[in-house]
Amino acid sequence: MPDVGDFGGGFPDLASVIDDPLFPRLDQALRSGLHVDRRVPGDYHYLVDAQKWLEHHYQRYGADLVHAPDGFFYLRPVGDRLPVRRLTPAEMLVGQTLALFALEPATLEAGHLTRAQILERLRDLMGTDKVLRALRPKAKAVRAQHRAEAEARQALMATLKRLARLGFVDLLDDDRVAPRDALMRFVEPARGAEDLVAALERLVRAGDVELLTEDDAAEDSAAEDAPDEDAAEAEDDDEESP
Repeated sequence: MPDVGDFGGGFPDLASVIDDPLFPRLDQALRSGLHVDRRVPGDYHYLVDAQKWLEHHYQRYGADLVHAPDGFFYLRPVGDRLPVRRLTPAEMLVGQTLALFALEPATLEAGHLTRAQILERLRDLMGTDKVLRALRPKAKAVRAQHRAEAEARQALMATLKRLARLGFVDLLDDDRVAPRDALMRFVEPARGAEDLVAALERLVRAGDVELLTEDDAAEDSAAEDAPDEDAAEAEDDDEESP
C-alpha cells in the first residue's frame, strides 16, 4: 500500500480532482454508502491519488473519507450535514455471516458461495425461526415449513441485493455470491478477539445487530426490496407443481 505521503500525488489541487470525469459518479456513490475496492481498479486508484484532497473536501461536509487497512474506501459521516444510511439488522446479520465465510480458506479458494450455504450457516447459528424473524421482521406468522423456506430464500436475496449495491458483495448469478474486501467492516466488533471467527459467530448467534437503529433511507430501501407474501406463495406453488 502506498505511503500516506504519496496520496494526492496524481493531482496538483482539489480543483483538478473535482474536474476529473470520475468525480461526479464516485462522489454520488460514496455519499450513498458505496464501498470502493481494488476490484474496480480505476475507481480505487483515482481515490488513492485524490485521497489527500478529498479528505479535506469531505470534512467540510462533516464526513471522513476512510481508507480501510483491508483495502477499500468508504465515506463515514461524523456530523449531520450528510444523510446517514445505517444498515438494517437483516443486512448486519447477513453481512456478519458473509464475513465469516470470507475469513475461511475454502471460500477464498473458491471465490464464491451460494445462498444455500449462507442460509445453512444462519440456521446453524440461530435456528430457522429466528433467522426468518430477523430477515423479515414485519412478516406475518408462517403457517407451513415450506412457506418459511421460500420466504427465507427471497428475503435473503433481497438483502444480498442491497449489500451488493453498497459494494460488500458481487452477485454472480441468482445463486452465487462473491465476497468483497468491504465485508471486513462487519468484523470490526470482534477485532482483538483471540479467536476472531468464534467471536463473530457469538455476535450472530446472540443477535446483537438488533440493537442498531435504522434511518428513513434504510427503511425505505428495505421496504422497496422486500419480497411480498404473494411472491413467496407463488414460489411455493411452482415448487409443488408436478
